[in-house]
Amino acid sequence: MVPFADIFNHKTAGENVHIESEEMVCPLCGEAFGCEHMDGLENMDAEEENGDDDDDEQHSDEDDEDEDHGAHGHVDHDDCGDCGDCGDDDEDSDEDSDSGEMGEELPMLVDEAGIPIEEEEHAASGNEDSEQEQDSEDDGFEDEDSEDADGSDDEDDQDKYIDSLDMVVFKPCRANSEVFNTYGDHGSAYLLHRYGFCDTQNPFESVALGSEDVMQAFAVAVSENRASEVAELIARFRDLFVPNHRAKNQKDEGEEESDDEDDEHNEDDDEDEDGDVPMLGDDDEVAEADDMPSFTIDAPGHPNINLVALLVLGLADESVFSQVSQSDSVFRHYFPIMRRFWGVFQDKLDGGAPVSAAFREANKESAVKKASVALVCRAAFMLAEKRLLLLGEDAAVLGTKPTNALQLSRWESAKQLRSNEKKILQQCIKTYKKAVAKLSA
Repeated sequence: MVPFADIFNHKTAGENVHIESEEMVCPLCGEAFGCEHMDGLENMDAEEENGDDDDDEQHSDEDDEDEDHGAHGHVDHDDCGDCGDCGDDDEDSDEDSDSGEMGEELPMLVDEAGIPIEEEEHAASGNEDSEQEQDSEDDGFEDEDSEDADGSDDEDDQDKYIDSLDMVVFKPCRANSEVFNTYGDHGSAYLLHRYGFCDTQNPFESVALGSEDVMQAFAVAVSENRASEVAELIARFRDLFVPNHRAKNQKDEGEEESDDEDDEHNEDDDEDEDGDVPMLGDDDEVAEADDMPSFTIDAPGHPNINLVALLVLGLADESVFSQVSQSDSVFRHYFPIMRRFWGVFQDKLDGGAPVSAAFREANKESAVKKASVALVCRAAFMLAEKRLLLLGEDAAVLGTKPTNALQLSRWESAKQLRSNEKKILQQCIKTYKKAVAKLSA
């Protein structure tokens, strides 16, 4: 696939072609055949088919039983005195036997040689029947040969599409313009690490935050014990912290999926042999079970909804934190509500709505107070400020501009990545400082 896909360059959110497969491809691992996830789906389908076959057999047995029993459900018609159908059957059988006896009493016709004409006709018809049967058998063999030939041709045609990929037009392209492909909805850090380039404008851009910085925010704002409790909470509900960029949520907002189904899907499909639920990082590598999930600030400048939903709970007072964290069912109900709130709140801010209006629109379920949101916004811009300091100055990190062409390309890509990350962090600081001021007024 790689040589085929590399015919075209990548363009984030602006591709013209997509690579598609005729075969069913596993959405979890990307395999087309032999995948354990696909085997599980096939087993489920087989069980459903077996269930349908059992139902068909049961219905056929019931139909046979109905035929044996007749309209009145009788088995022994001799004991049925009130059944009109039984009497009719007896009369029909008597008439048949009478007609047979009458036929035997008819005079026998013979030809000049003394051979009964009936036997000659019977023998002749028997020969004709045998010849017809032989012809039909010969035709049957020819049909089977033709069917086998046609079937083999169909199988050959199907084999052509097995394990194959098609490149289809996704968006029209003007004449004499470059045709672009997509390598996926990834941020600049991923593209630079995997493919050696990054985009200037990328809606899937994100800046990774250190998990120790997030835990320190709880320790400073509340207590060291609260930071430890939040870490234990994350370990218990790792399936809820699967990284999901907010731009991807906006891309799929037409598809409504319940959070309960998402949670169940992640638990069933991402669970490994030991029963632990691994995480998928930016490099698509399974992280260790003890690792913290990745927290990010996403383009254009918002903390990831998993992070802000966790901040709401981690910065809450002790009574609220205890009530939510000590019950699995309560937490699984509470966490999606917080994610929905922050998803709507961030979208409204991006759309130009005032902070107070964005809060009212997002808080229709009355799930959170203004003071709590202000506290989370303060923690968000403080995390962004700390991350921005870690970037440092370009001159100190990148060094002088190289003269070698290959080194210059790498240097410019690294500079572009740092520029993209700075823009996101600066926008986050600006947006959430303003939100704190408005919500605290």
